[in-house]
Formats: sequence, structure tokens, C-alpha cells
Amino acid sequence: MEILRMTLLAAVAVTALILVTGCGATATERDFGNSAQALIVGQTADPMASMLPDPDPIATGDGQRLNSVIESYREPSPERTQPEVRSNPFLNRN
Repeated sequence: MEILRMTLLAAVAVTALILVTGCGATATERDFGNSAQALIVGQTADPMASMLPDPDPIATGDGQRLNSVIESYREPSPERTQPEVRSNPFLNRN
């Protein structure tokens, strides 16, 4: 009876140990997002640009040219057509 009790106690202890270690954060979880954040910081030319915007609008520029640029962004591009859908012979279920 004592052996059965010790075996059961050891099994419960091992199960508890496995469950506790499974819930711990891994090194990847603790470091999650730092790589992307470092890339963003490295690519930002002026980190304070959004905090201190230039109060003066663009002083130079051809109004007609700028208006045509805005209109060209609003018009749909002829290159942006839907891709051709091809059937896959391996997925045909006729």
C-alpha cells in the first residue's frame, strides 16, 4: 500500500511539474516583436517628425500639376485588373 501511495505521489508531482513548465514563457515569447520594432526604429529618419509637424504648408508647387497628380491617384489604373483564374486539373471534381 505504501508503494502504491509513493508511486501515485510521484506521478502527481511529475504531472504538476510538466504542467507548470508548460505554462512558462519561452525566450521567443519574451522577445516577441522586438525585431520588428528595431526595424521600424532603424528606418525612421526623424522620430520627432510626427510630434513636431511643420506648420507652414508647401510654399512651392505648380497647382495644376499637383491637381493632376491627385486626380491620377483617384482614377483606377488600367494595370490593376483582376488576375486570370485558371482551373487546377488536380482539384476538378467532375
